Amino acid sequence: MTELLKRTFATKKAEGSAAFVTFVTGGYPTKDATVDILLAMEAGGADVIELGMPFSDPIADGPAIQDSNTIALNNDVGYEDCLQYVRDARAKGLKAPVLLMGYYNPIIAYGEEKAVKDAREAGANGFIMVDLPPEEAIKFREICAKEDISYVPLIAPSTSLARIKFLASIADTFIYVVSKMGTTGSAANIAINTELPAIIARIREYTPVPLAVGFGVATRDQFETVANAGADGVVVGSRLVSIIRDAGVDVPQAVKTYCAELTAQGKPKPAPQVQRPAGDVSPALPVPEADPLGAASALKVSEPIVLPARFGAFGGQYVPEALVDCLVELEAAHKAALADPKFWAEFEGFYGYMNRPSKLYLAERLSEATGGARIWFKREDLNHTGSHKINNAIGQILLARRIGKKRIIAETGAGQHGVATATVCARFGMECVVYMGAEDVRRQALNVFRMRMLGAQVIPVSSGSKTLKDAINEAMRDWVTNLSTTHYLVGSAIGPHPFPTIVRDFQRIIGREIKSQMAEMRGKLPDVVVACVGGGSNAIGTFYDFINEPGVRLIGVEAGGEGVNTNHHSATLALGVPGVLHGVRTYLLQSPSGQIIETHSISAGLDYPGVGPEHAWLKDSGRAEYIVATDEEALRGFRMCTQLEGIIPALESSHAVWGAVQIAKTLPKDQDVVMCLSGRGDKDVEQISELLPGKWAEKLDWHIQLILGLDPLEIHPDHACNLILFTAMTSLIPIPAPVKKFFSLFPIYRYPENLPPPTPLTTTQGAVLLIAPPDYAQHASDPLNLPPGASHLSIDPESLRWQAYIALRRVPDVHVSWAVGLESGLPKLVLPAGMRRPLGVDMDSLNESLGDDELDEDDKTDINEKDGVQVGIQSVREVIDPAGIPVWADSIQGRSVDPLEGFINAEARNESRAWVALLEGVVRSVLLLVAPPPSFLESLLRPKPVGVTLQSTMTPPPAPLAGVSTPLPLPQSPRVYTTALNIEFREAMHALDNRLGGDVWFLGSSEPTGLDALVFAYIHCLTCTSDEVRREVTQRGNLYQWHRRVKRLVEDGLLPLH
Repeated sequence: MTELLKRTFATKKAEGSAAFVTFVTGGYPTKDATVDILLAMEAGGADVIELGMPFSDPIADGPAIQDSNTIALNNDVGYEDCLQYVRDARAKGLKAPVLLMGYYNPIIAYGEEKAVKDAREAGANGFIMVDLPPEEAIKFREICAKEDISYVPLIAPSTSLARIKFLASIADTFIYVVSKMGTTGSAANIAINTELPAIIARIREYTPVPLAVGFGVATRDQFETVANAGADGVVVGSRLVSIIRDAGVDVPQAVKTYCAELTAQGKPKPAPQVQRPAGDVSPALPVPEADPLGAASALKVSEPIVLPARFGAFGGQYVPEALVDCLVELEAAHKAALADPKFWAEFEGFYGYMNRPSKLYLAERLSEATGGARIWFKREDLNHTGSHKINNAIGQILLARRIGKKRIIAETGAGQHGVATATVCARFGMECVVYMGAEDVRRQALNVFRMRMLGAQVIPVSSGSKTLKDAINEAMRDWVTNLSTTHYLVGSAIGPHPFPTIVRDFQRIIGREIKSQMAEMRGKLPDVVVACVGGGSNAIGTFYDFINEPGVRLIGVEAGGEGVNTNHHSATLALGVPGVLHGVRTYLLQSPSGQIIETHSISAGLDYPGVGPEHAWLKDSGRAEYIVATDEEALRGFRMCTQLEGIIPALESSHAVWGAVQIAKTLPKDQDVVMCLSGRGDKDVEQISELLPGKWAEKLDWHIQLILGLDPLEIHPDHACNLILFTAMTSLIPIPAPVKKFFSLFPIYRYPENLPPPTPLTTTQGAVLLIAPPDYAQHASDPLNLPPGASHLSIDPESLRWQAYIALRRVPDVHVSWAVGLESGLPKLVLPAGMRRPLGVDMDSLNESLGDDELDEDDKTDINEKDGVQVGIQSVREVIDPAGIPVWADSIQGRSVDPLEGFINAEARNESRAWVALLEGVVRSVLLLVAPPPSFLESLLRPKPVGVTLQSTMTPPPAPLAGVSTPLPLPQSPRVYTTALNIEFREAMHALDNRLGGDVWFLGSSEPTGLDALVFAYIHCLTCTSDEVRREVTQRGNLYQWHRRVKRLVEDGLLPLH
């Protein structure tokens, strides 16, 4: 099978042209499309085809190929399907060589020997394994050689000369040359790496083997540039994936057309500008017959192994070729640091900064409640930054300085490692970028704010499960792109060698101190040491110095999530199987086909599908025990620690608390259990406050009434409707996560959970809700600036409670305004011109305004067939009690309460009852649209050639700002937010709107309120995208007494800027 590849390159060399190598992900864009795409590639001029084997975590690939992998997996395509694609394509006449390209873990899951044998039988000619460098491919290369299947090595721009010589010596058909550092991807407007000719020439010094160059080719000109640089083959992948994505119905034809254009099929070929070397491919270096785990030295690799790379069968360096020499450099630096007393003196010189040694604390009340062994806490939560992560961060930042790296990247789950990394970067003046899953950003907003406050750039990762695994993927992609300047400060004992060793060496201070402190305090070693295990950094740091102490039990506690009998857990050692992820062989939570599955834990720091390789070895060797604590058990551990010891632990550590208690119960009172309290729980308090009011309060019998109310008397009676409006918004229309976070701080404003789900109308034009100031009527007769032909309608507030609800639910294009505090108290409904159909409201005035038809009782409960919305008296009465007061269910006190009680006086509360019903109708009809169509806004706002003025778009401001006219360009997809804001805030809004191009509208009031200030702050959290705007807003906010609460929330990170 290798012969076909050799012959293909030899033929193209004889023709004086470069081979065209194409790539497509199997099963993309649909499961049935691949065979026709392969045939179309060949018909368009492809000489060699790479068929991508889908994988859940393609760390070396850019967005286009990442997306294609995701889609293929959603199409339920695996390795077996890829083999079938090859069989079917061969049966339909495909002649071109086919290489299976991808990542190692699916091959492990399938079985290496079976995978290679079945590939040959299907008609494949070789493998390109992105994360399987030759040192780790001893067994795999041996199987390939036996089956006459090619193993294609890769060479990157960063590959050293000695390593190039080695890689060239094992090539049996051709070498894949990566043209640039970074991930896969192409663009027509980005030039090919100017260093490519030198890279090719450097490789040519050692081998005549054909060189196929990939990464970055999209056009015919780029194809010729690469070919003229000396490449024997040109690889195009990402661009083809994009062509397939955008092709529409006839994907094969689009592929064929593009391939033909790229190869200039049917056109005269220009004379080659370089002469390709003659000669046959040299025989590959024989595969050494040795132990696969120890045979790398027999290959005479350029750099010797300087630290043990494996823990039993686990560990290794399963990484893209671009990272290999960087890891060798890091390994050598760490080995030198270990032997250098000056390095350790410098490291220990920061103990005062880190707050080391951390204390060993006897948890007396917890021990008494347990009734068994004494429980001790190793207080890593008292370290600077609040966790054990500072130990590793200081150590690695010193290493980074040794190797001359000035840019630091990191991944983080719970944010503790991110905070520690941001802290040391601030201390040493280094650039800091932290990757964090979008889900973890949501649930750990406080730590996100801390990182940004320290100067770090926090990048949310929205791919995959949006948790720690995906953050690591993006961090590795960044690292491979920026190796020359960047050190990846890995936070846990995971990743390719030497990272697990480096992290352990800097965390083992935990176990060393436990040993000495127990000797001092108890005159003995502990009987048991316990730690939580996600990736496993705090646990391996706790365990390591006790591994050779057989009298000490080592117990790790994993995250059991919703239970190990469900699919929602992170119990990797309990339920995982060996595989390769993020450069290391370890236990993984994966599907039978080798795809990494999504995990779950209440604690972001344990929400990871892998574990450090040393833990995998400790499990298999039997030296350590690993147990599981579920979300519920972790919360119980959290509560016990908090209420018995007055120590609020991190949710990660809470798993270990539960585990330590269970172990201590089984031991006599004269024994000692030491638990690593790895982090403090202030970061988790907000999350728990959100979790408890739901199922956990009842399940745990833990009821905490949380009211983070505003300062007394800050709510003005005129703004009761505003309060209810924004309360309703949080429950009934889609809103961004920061807004939800804002309202989670003020549960007294939360909309009742027992209301029917919203059924919003589908509108074609959209609508706008305006809230006017108390002196509304004094400024203009028509402040809405309505479209021509719109009509106004007044409704008696006595009948408004359910009538407006029905009306607004049934009119697809309604605009509403009202004046709060006016004596008449009359809201206005603005209906489209020509609307004459009765709307289910039986008021004579309404009928008279809308038409002559009289309504009967059936109209009050009929079904609007167009929108499928059921409306009527009964549906409203389920929400509003006979007195007209909305009923909130107070689960803490077990009684119904009026949520406005205590915030506004009785008269104002009575006046607000009608607004409750109106707002239900308004919000349920989605009259507050986040992005109304521009055509509707144009008619509403009457734009002028130079833009729309502020005054013409909203309720006119009070007198001091009369005549102010600030240009407000009409945005294409504006956000529309409404609230009552005072005159000074409106001035700040002018500046903000100018910066943001009219993205935020405020509709004003002459009275400042605490609620107004809070709403103002959260909108800024969403919209302030530059430091200049943030500073302006903060400085203005500091001028106002009522803004102090907002400022406090922002500083505490509870209202995060981004």
